[in-house]
Amino acid sequence: MAKQEKSALTRELGGIVCLSSSILLACSLISYDWHDIPRLYSPHSSNNWVGIFGAYLGFAGYSLVGWSANLLPLAVLFLGVSALFRNHFHLRNSALWMA
Repeated sequence: MAKQEKSALTRELGGIVCLSSSILLACSLISYDWHDIPRLYSPHSSNNWVGIFGAYLGFAGYSLVGWSANLLPLAVLFLGVSALFRNHFHLRNSALWMA
């Protein structure tokens, strides 16, 4: 396998992972309810679309950056789409620039 083909494969794989992460993060933030966290409230079942993992992911997002957490799925979506459709895209450099 040539170096260029391997680079394209890792770039596309990174784009697919970013798109999947963006969808997971968006679903966990949209359906977030603080009653889903067992330490704050003892629920019978989680109402979050992603489950208990999504409840904790939403809790961490809103606790760390507040309502700006709603922009994180858009940023990850942009990275994923750019990685898939741009030929000379370096995911690592772009992710560091956004941080």
